[in-house]
Amino acid sequence: STHVLAIPYRSGSSILGFKFRAIDENVKPKYKNTSGLPKKASLFGLTGLLLTGNGKKDRDITVVEGELDALHAQRVGVENIVAAAGGELSSEALQEAAKRGVKRVTILFDTEEASNTEGVAATDKKIEKAIRLVQSEGLEALVARLPADNGEKVDVDSYLRTHTKDERQHIIDRAESGSKYLFYELTDKTIKEQGGENPEE
Repeated sequence: STHVLAIPYRSGSSILGFKFRAIDENVKPKYKNTSGLPKKASLFGLTGLLLTGNGKKDRDITVVEGELDALHAQRVGVENIVAAAGGELSSEALQEAAKRGVKRVTILFDTEEASNTEGVAATDKKIEKAIRLVQSEGLEALVARLPADNGEKVDVDSYLRTHTKDERQHIIDRAESGSKYLFYELTDKTIKEQGGENPEE
């Protein structure tokens, strides 16, 4: 009665199971049946993906965390956007994408609230893990960031309520390479470990 939206998990054309989401934002937890999701599940939205029609561009996909983020984006005409099952990429999902001709994966995860240092650290760790997994499957990884208005948390769904799909596409087009992202993460970590505060020091 509370969790009425059923989100299917597939592997190719086979349904592996469902996750259920509450429509009322006041209902907690928002999702049910999220533990033990099948690791080999496809990227959500990969089947019937809205493509650009440009053979070269259709080798690229953008991966977001939430299924509703991907659904909303596809509904307003955003192309080549999918969601990671349970917000986490798997080797099996990336392998299936590669079989469909995907060469590059842009990671566009939620931007955490600036004051939530633990959340920011967890997101950075999740992005780093995703980059390494994409690269381990022989695909090119890129990272894009949604701007956090007033330092608040933002996801693709909330961003598209106040911005156009073209503005979102501009963010994707300016994505940096995963290797560059990892380099800066390592640099920042090393600076802090050495007691410094900035790259110049």
